Amino acid sequence: MRLRWRSTTTARGAGEQAADWYRRAAAAEQLRGAGDNGVRHLERALALVSEGSQSELSLVTALLATLGNVEGYASPRIRELQARALTLARAAGVEPEPALLRSLALSALTKGRP
Repeated sequence: MRLRWRSTTTARGAGEQAADWYRRAAAAEQLRGAGDNGVRHLERALALVSEGSQSELSLVTALLATLGNVEGYASPRIRELQARALTLARAAGVEPEPALLRSLALSALTKGRP
């Protein structure tokens, strides 16, 4: 899916706006069964947001579900992202989102399986 992004003047930064469009593109790719494209869009979005932000937490959590479907929940990359998401949630003082908890549970169930 190709998206065009036009600059608009708002209170949010251009990177955050572009990240929103990448997130939408990822959701559209997932609906059509192209999880690998969804992963790429979410990774691009992550590169655009501020480190440690709520946006980063949201994107990492979204990436966990997509990446789990593409690479499997035993993937080392999944474990790295889970650790990052837990760190971000603790730093923000929020409870982990259900998608993160689901990812942790599925990883625990598949631990040690290729």
